[in-house]
Amino acid sequence: MPHIKIAFRLTPEQSGHPSITAETMWAQQISPRRAVIDNIPFYTRQAALHDVVEFREADGQLWYTRTARKSGHSLIRVVFFDQARLQPLRNELRRLGCPSEAAGFSPLIAVDVPVETDYGPVHRELERGFAAEWWDYEEAILRHKFG
Repeated sequence: MPHIKIAFRLTPEQSGHPSITAETMWAQQISPRRAVIDNIPFYTRQAALHDVVEFREADGQLWYTRTARKSGHSLIRVVFFDQARLQPLRNELRRLGCPSEAAGFSPLIAVDVPVETDYGPVHRELERGFAAEWWDYEEAILRHKFG
């Protein structure tokens, strides 16, 4: 399966910046027009890790057209008010079963919540830091049930 890059169109509200109009993600191509997302998205709300997506080519770029099969993974974004809290949170989320990716250019992490992960402890940890004003977070794609 070839490793390809698929672009996702973004609005300024999604990216948080008017000049960022697309996000590219790695994917494993599984058919001529389908691929499995292979990295944690930062900005898009259209697909999560391991989703099967469809794409088309335009102007030399592969563009997302739709999500064909949802993986069950959730996508959380965390922006930090206190940078010293970034790595400790990543460590705790990893312990809870959630890998993350850091945006080297901003105090932002994107968090994958795998299907088999209990979201309750993850949510409690996110709420704890939010209440302490260490970070804010967004449940960009929430496919887990909890409560």
